Amino acid sequence: MLTLEFNPIETMIETCNEMFRNGGFIEQDVNIKIISDREMNQHGKVPKGKVFLSGMIVFREGQNPEILINDLVAMMHMPEVIAHEMAHAIAGANAGHGEFFEAAFGAIMVAYKKTKAMRSVEGKAMIKDLIALAEKL
Repeated sequence: MLTLEFNPIETMIETCNEMFRNGGFIEQDVNIKIISDREMNQHGKVPKGKVFLSGMIVFREGQNPEILINDLVAMMHMPEVIAHEMAHAIAGANAGHGEFFEAAFGAIMVAYKKTKAMRSVEGKAMIKDLIALAEKL
């Protein structure tokens, strides 16, 4: 049987749901789709100095926001892309990358890193070491 010890994408989604959905910041569901680079380029322009567009959020009147993630994004970078786009969902369609967006993005990343440390193999080992050390005291 094959198991995945730590799924960073799932952990980021759970972090966002715990922080914002349960906290009342987001009134509606936000859908995430991983799409091809070709499809991504139909939705937006590649930023200057970038090879491809990593992700974007699409706001449509009367519909749930939708996060689009380019399938060229490495799995290890997807949590940050999700956090970035979720910060846009929190800040609103016209907020850009202002202070509220930056605060939301920072809060998401701090919470994610804390959750990641607690769930990862290294984090679990660190917790066991701390417990063993505390028992010696």
